[in-house]
Amino acid sequence: MGGKDLCGLQEGRHQDRHVQGQVDPPEFAGRRVHRAAPYTCDQTTSSILGASMDRLNRDVYVAVVLLLFCGVMLWASFDIREPDYGVLPPSIWPRVILTVFGLLSVIYLVQSLKRGPDDPQAFPGEPTTVMGWVRYWWNPVICFVSFCGYLLLLPWLGMLISGMLFVFVLLSALGGWSPRRLGIHAVVAAASVGGMWLLFTQGLNVLLPTGELTGI
Repeated sequence: MGGKDLCGLQEGRHQDRHVQGQVDPPEFAGRRVHRAAPYTCDQTTSSILGASMDRLNRDVYVAVVLLLFCGVMLWASFDIREPDYGVLPPSIWPRVILTVFGLLSVIYLVQSLKRGPDDPQAFPGEPTTVMGWVRYWWNPVICFVSFCGYLLLLPWLGMLISGMLFVFVLLSALGGWSPRRLGIHAVVAAASVGGMWLLFTQGLNVLLPTGELTGI
């Protein structure tokens, strides 16, 4: 029996009992009898779904979106053209990164489900003005703006220089602008991006985007 048939049968039985109950027995004659309003299957289903959604927190939705992103990108990686000469296929590294990213997203989802619902006091009233919204979401906004700048500079400066600038600006925006911190951010940006650039270009013979202005 389908779900709708079962719900319809239950509603019909409840309505029959309700109609029969409208004839007051003799012992209740003249008294006001409270009769409960008949329920519907749609109301019951909505209440169950609402209670289930209330037990989830925001991180659960973020983890699900990340898993969907990894799945779509992994599926798209199979459309990368394989070269005719004997080198490492260009689809290997995206798949490795997406696999690691997907595993981390699964761990993130499991931890979020174990944590339970959000504390009502954890997220105060969200801002209503543009500047308030920017201050409230400052870290995500600066990450997206920095990455867009990196993509715009990539054809002109190449992956090495634009990558170093991206990491330096992002670390400085999130970690502070003091002289000591700026020095640390510069060293981290040069070491991380420069090390990966050497690994791919010299160790794995992978061709990375070069800049029209820099030639590297």
